[in-house]
Parts: sequence; structure tokens; C-alpha cells
Amino acid sequence: MEKIIYPEAKQIILSNDGIIRVGKYTIGIWSKDYIGGGFHYRPSPNEGRAVYMANLNNGSVVQTFCKSELRQMILDECKDGVSGEYND
Repeated sequence: MEKIIYPEAKQIILSNDGIIRVGKYTIGIWSKDYIGGGFHYRPSPNEGRAVYMANLNNGSVVQTFCKSELRQMILDECKDGVSGEYND
């Protein structure tokens, strides 16, 4: 069963299994990845940094270098609502 959800910042949970939850509803997935190497002679300044990405059920994709900013970016993308799938 799907429901349109308007989450608040304190309700967004980034669980360890890579699922974004608001209460008993799933609104997307998130992941942590590392930026790979660039050109051998001129490495990227962001090489080796962690990147946090979220794919939301409304089709939005957000990414940032800080996990705390990821929650705020998810909140900004969901201000018009996002469909949530009910979990038991």
C-alpha cells in the first residue's frame, strides 16, 4: 500500500541496510561510495572522498559529501510529498 508522505527532518531514518524510512514507510534507498582516481599525473581534489547518494521514490536523485547534509537534501526534495511503501 502506498501513501503520499510529507516527512520532517527528525522522521527521516537512513538505516544501515541502505533504505530511507519515515516511520513504517520506505521512501527510497541511499548508498555511500568513494570517488575513484582521476588522471594519473593530476589527481582530482576529491579523490578518495566519500559521496552519499539517495534515490527517492519520486524520481529524485541527490548526492553530497556529508551524511548530515543528505538528510536535509532529502527533506528539501520531499517538500511536495513523496510516495511511501508500507513495511511490516
